[in-house]
Amino acid sequence: MITTIRKAIVFLSLVIFVGSISAQSNLIIHGENQAKYIYRAAEDSLKNYFTDEFRFSVNMNEFTFGMAFLAYLPKYDQYQSIDELNPSDVSWAWDERYVQWKSDPFMVQAGTLEEVFGNGLSLRAWNDRDLERDKRLDGILMRYNPDKLTVKALYGAVRNTIAEEQLLKKDLVIGIDTDYQLFDALKIGGNILQLKNQNPIDNYASFIHKNYYGVRTALNQEKIDLTSEYTEVRYEHNVSKAYRGHAFFVSSNVFFGQFTLSSGYKKYHLFRNPLSDLPSLNHYDQLLANEASINDEEGLMGEVKYIPNLENEMTLHYSESWNEDFKVRFANFFADYKLSMESMSILSEYEQIETKNDIAGTWVKESHPTVTFDFYQLTYPLTIKTKWKFVNKSHEEENHYLQEPYLQCDIKYNDKLSVSVIGEYEFEGWDNFGKNSMWLGGEIKTSISTHTEVKLFAGKEKGGKVCRNGVCKYQSPFDGLRLELTTSF
Repeated sequence: MITTIRKAIVFLSLVIFVGSISAQSNLIIHGENQAKYIYRAAEDSLKNYFTDEFRFSVNMNEFTFGMAFLAYLPKYDQYQSIDELNPSDVSWAWDERYVQWKSDPFMVQAGTLEEVFGNGLSLRAWNDRDLERDKRLDGILMRYNPDKLTVKALYGAVRNTIAEEQLLKKDLVIGIDTDYQLFDALKIGGNILQLKNQNPIDNYASFIHKNYYGVRTALNQEKIDLTSEYTEVRYEHNVSKAYRGHAFFVSSNVFFGQFTLSSGYKKYHLFRNPLSDLPSLNHYDQLLANEASINDEEGLMGEVKYIPNLENEMTLHYSESWNEDFKVRFANFFADYKLSMESMSILSEYEQIETKNDIAGTWVKESHPTVTFDFYQLTYPLTIKTKWKFVNKSHEEENHYLQEPYLQCDIKYNDKLSVSVIGEYEFEGWDNFGKNSMWLGGEIKTSISTHTEVKLFAGKEKGGKVCRNGVCKYQSPFDGLRLELTTSF
């Protein structure tokens, strides 16, 4: 009954708010609706899925009000199929609601929050759509930003989609973050954040408090820029110091004419925070924790970029990371060369990744030579991307050697129509050529009006990082059809 009354009050407040401002001449409304239909070609799948997301914001003077409505009929799960429809699979709800007041140098926002403290070691609250992890908060955020000082304070509840360290939706976050421009080239900052997890041992009646204390610096000069941040986590309620953790990273760029030298160092120890975003400091953007269940990581990175003129550009990158006893290691080498001409450009890339996990008894080495041709002066601009992936992997005494040729063609017919076709193949040894897996798919992107865009994908894709029609995202393996209709206003 109380919940129903609260919903009625919220709805009535919305009606009054919109009604009171609708006659104002300075009213601005923005919004977007995205409808998606998916047909999944799998035996253990319901096959047909439909999602609709409607978002809008209303701006008037210093006030902004926004909402998002989501309908799942049912929701498509890219990691697990639904083979039988249940009433609980069909849902609709107002997923996002916020109101914001902003009058320099003050800002206050209540409702759904997206925010970052520093470089994200302590807090990066955002909606990761690629991995389907909603790391936003529901609460209140206040910001004070005069000339050289920025102060942010927030109080919010953690959403229940990040379940690896969250037990109930009542987990709370309280924090304050500051930045100060000490000199023209030097900025310093710090933050204090408390994450309150409900205690499962005490019948969920109390909280486990984890406090994060962070400091950071940012130096920006003509010849060098440097960023560093250190965050320490401590437990309250007499938890031993042995459980204290910390995260530290530093990265820099030094400019010598046509050369840019970049370097970085990181060390993460007993630092588990579902709301953090730890820098990987490698080109492949990979953390050791993604490969093994470990609580520590250390690593180095070095990179050289050379741009002698507008036609040529070269990069060399190498990075390594390891855990404390060197039982889990990761190495990443990357090189590229881009030649830009009047009518076309050629981009050649080579990336090598090597992971060794002595705990699990596994070793993987991947090599990705890639060449991309971009013919932008043709009647119909054409991009051709070719890649041949080599994979060596072993588990104890079992060894495999895989090859994965890849071909992608993107054609832009005009400002309203573009087509992308991707073919990928995997085989183990030349004796098995023609006997293994193949992925072939195509996507059409078109504008049917000034503010409406349609995308249609059909076929199979292996997954991973996929770039087509100017958009890159991480995609899970898929076989079927996806139809997306996006309208903005």
